Amino acid sequence: MHHPGTNAQTTPGTSHAPLAPTNVVVSLNSAGCACLAWHSSGLPGSRSAPSINPAVSFIVYRQDPGSAGPRVIGLTNALHYTDEDAPIVPGAPVLYMLQALRAGKSSPMTMPICIDLPSQTSNTAAALPAFDRTKVKRAA
Repeated sequence: MHHPGTNAQTTPGTSHAPLAPTNVVVSLNSAGCACLAWHSSGLPGSRSAPSINPAVSFIVYRQDPGSAGPRVIGLTNALHYTDEDAPIVPGAPVLYMLQALRAGKSSPMTMPICIDLPSQTSNTAAALPAFDRTKVKRAA
């Protein structure tokens, strides 16, 4: 593509950041892991099918309760991602966000998607001994 008034030649779509992923959903699999899925919006002005864009990667972010902000947990070229990390606070809400990345340019971050991650070991509490207050000695 030739831009009037310049001698520069560009390939369509390479000078623009990709659009943010859409239709982001998160669910739990049988192991209690968060499974994210989304659609790729492609590039601004693109007429190709949104899900067909192999040059776009996706950055997956997670924000745990009490953390200052989201952290990167993965990078994928697929339209899905499984977070196998255990929750910091089992049962508390965890936020996930995505960004599309292409040629060093990123889309805006998606709106946070919230899910409560259960403890990945359901018998943890049963394995701990009960706390007996009668055996606590006071300092003199």
